[in-house]
Amino acid sequence: MVSKSFVKTGFLAPLGLLSLFSAVQGHQYTIVNKCPSDIDVYNGNTLFTSNLSTGNNVTQDIAANSASFYTTANGGSTSGASTQAGFFDDTGAAYYYFLKESGTVNTPIEVQPSYIEKAGSGYCRINYCFDAGCPSYSSAPDEATIPNNTPWPPPLPLWECPYSDVSFIITFCPFGTF
Repeated sequence: MVSKSFVKTGFLAPLGLLSLFSAVQGHQYTIVNKCPSDIDVYNGNTLFTSNLSTGNNVTQDIAANSASFYTTANGGSTSGASTQAGFFDDTGAAYYYFLKESGTVNTPIEVQPSYIEKAGSGYCRINYCFDAGCPSYSSAPDEATIPNNTPWPPPLPLWECPYSDVSFIITFCPFGTF
């Protein structure tokens, strides 16, 4: 793998191939509901699926290079008061994070990338946000958030899976409760 600092210096950037590839390709997202009730799931401000029954899931490919999933269940809302799992791409890698208001988690979330973390690498980790202390942002990060001169993987609350073909399983209420 090319180090991020090497890519960020611009050697590969003029070609634009890796960024173009990841932006066009997008990712496959599987949403799983383990909550004790049906949930509506949103991607950004758009309803992704309504009344997703407990124990069921839905899968969709999204071509865009960024996404943010949340539910309005258990006191969440479309006005930003919901715990979210967010995603964006940069030079062939997928980045993911949690977004929430300080001190609140309306619905616990688990994010599992399709690649398995190699022991101790810090890449492609399964991550949870189930309480107020989970590593998270208060506003959505973007490519500018990625430090270009630090060791990898990036510092929390940002996680990275350094592949362009990553798919994700996003589980709401992974432990079966709100």
